[in-house]
This record gives sequence, C-alpha cells and structure tokens, in this order.
Amino acid sequence: MQQQITSAIAPGERIATRRDPVLELVHRATFGYTTEEHARACSMGFEAWRDEQLAPASIDDSALDGVIATSFPSVAMNLAELLVHYLQAGVDDFEVARELRGARFFRAVWSKRQLFERVVEFWTVSSGKSDFPIGAVTRFIQAAGRALLKRARSRPCMPFQH
Repeated sequence: MQQQITSAIAPGERIATRRDPVLELVHRATFGYTTEEHARACSMGFEAWRDEQLAPASIDDSALDGVIATSFPSVAMNLAELLVHYLQAGVDDFEVARELRGARFFRAVWSKRQLFERVVEFWTVSSGKSDFPIGAVTRFIQAAGRALLKRARSRPCMPFQH
C-alpha cells in the first residue's frame, strides 16, 4: 500500500504538509488547495499573501469578471432588465437562479479574491441572505481575517521531501 502512495510522487518532488504555515494559510483562506496558489503564496511570503487577501479591492479580478459577464449575463442586470430579458421573453423561471449559482461557483474556483469569496459564502450560508452590503463583508475581512488566519502562522514549516 505504501508503495502505491509513494510511487505517485515524482522523485525529488517536495510535498507540502499541514505543518507548512503558508499551506495552512492557503487552506484556511481559500475554497481549496491548489499547487498554483500555494506556490504563489510561497513566492510572495506568508504576510504578503495574507495582506493581499485582506485587501480584496486591491486584487485585479477583471479577467474573471469578464468571463462571468459573458457566461452569466443576468448577474450584471438590474431588475427591469431581468424582467425584459428573462421573464417577459418566456425564459425558464429558474434560469436566473442557475446563472447566479454558476457565477458563485466560478468565483469560488477561479477568483483571486479567495478570502473575500470565502467570507461571502460564510455570510450567505449563515445569514440565509444573498443581499448583503459589500462594505460590511470588507470590514468583516479586515476585522476578523487576521484572527481567523493567525493559527496558520503558529505552526513550524517542515515540508516532507521524497
């Protein structure tokens, strides 16, 4: 069994462990670990990556915004536009809800503002509302984010090397 597990690891490849404080940070602040995001966080350093995530307005996510606008047009529409383009046009009543869920999924997976998206998800699930002030989310991130991620820094960095 051990042979099967280690044979999937390329010789000389470093494996990040949960003792790596940057890995802990990436796990806690994102929707899931990716080697790319972990490598980016390692290259930036713990404090720089954390501080970037704590200031979501400073992160350029325009590429994803463009994909979402193209893939899910209802996201950018106001109520009057939704009525004309969806309800009066005879489009399925649930199409707007599907587009909103799709946009939410895209943001969770591909947004560079991972901590922000995690807080939005937390806020939505815990409050049962999706209409919350963005300013409140930003203030929550700034106030609670450092405490939420503090534990990740307290662990020693001991990556396993094959």
